[in-house]
Amino acid sequence: MAAARTAFQGILPKRFAERWLENHAPQAWNNDVLAKWEEQVHEWVIKPAGTEG
Repeated sequence: MAAARTAFQGILPKRFAERWLENHAPQAWNNDVLAKWEEQVHEWVIKPAGTEG
């Protein structure tokens, strides 16, 4: 999990990366599960709730 946390913190703010991993951690750390998890991460879409001002 430490490697995943480090990778996410390289592209996302630290607290956001930590919370995301807490809520979306893979159920296992084997190749099949990690491959599916990687696909989900790459397909993840952020939708803004609105605009400022």
